[in-house]
Amino acid sequence: MSRIKIMVDSISTIPWETADELGIELVPYYVNFEGESIREDPSFDLKAFYKKLRQAKDWPGTSHPAPLDIEERFGRLSQEADEIIYLMIPSQLTETYNIAHQLREKFKGVRIELCDVGSVLGKLGLVALEAYRLAEAGKTVDEIIDQVYSMSKRSRVFITLETLKYLARTGRIGKAAALLGTTLSIKPIITTQEGMIVPAGKTLTHNQAINWVLKKIKSDLDKFNARKIKCFVNDVDNRKISDLVRARLEKNFQCEEVWQVEMSPLIATATGPGTWAVSYLIVE
Repeated sequence: MSRIKIMVDSISTIPWETADELGIELVPYYVNFEGESIREDPSFDLKAFYKKLRQAKDWPGTSHPAPLDIEERFGRLSQEADEIIYLMIPSQLTETYNIAHQLREKFKGVRIELCDVGSVLGKLGLVALEAYRLAEAGKTVDEIIDQVYSMSKRSRVFITLETLKYLARTGRIGKAAALLGTTLSIKPIITTQEGMIVPAGKTLTHNQAINWVLKKIKSDLDKFNARKIKCFVNDVDNRKISDLVRARLEKNFQCEEVWQVEMSPLIATATGPGTWAVSYLIVE
């Protein structure tokens, strides 16, 4: 058994049951809604949350993991492993990196590496799953970290929104704010770049957005002279579209893995109902 443990933010959308089965440690984020701070964990009722989200008058807020959540995991895993790799979302979007950086100083007997993957959702999830597999295969921490950053260059996430108004409320819209002045009928497509949310494209319909994403995948496959992908499909109360997206991916590409998972409530709160996303990793 590997003596390297993998931690990753829950925003990766790796299913909790999968993480538990594999021994990947998910670090929960929080949604502040209707006077309550709700931790993202296996008991979080996403369907009920999305239903409330469509009817919400006071929009929810979000918060990073509690320091105790991270400290507890560092402490527990340090009893099980010699080394820990914590894969996390961009430091520009959250204080999680700074919190973890301070807390790891308490655990001198174990090597704890913090890796800012520079992205969210399935891109983070795909990299974390591959890091786990590398650890199980006996790779060293340094070898895994090298592969993590290599995979980050071969992976992307594209998020298609019904509207930008929800993202604008968060104050983290970044360069995607340039799309706010466009017609309300468009379907904005955003991505992450150097830890920031940036515009990637815009289409008039969801079907056009799907075609746009498929072209990007084909372009990246050609760029890396590759044939196969692994991918995540996420949605916020938009299963009809995510079913269609998955079908189109499987029809057009050689998909080694397809994970179809509801969107993290943290991202759902930022992007709003109807959002869907595709993340993919080019397989070497």
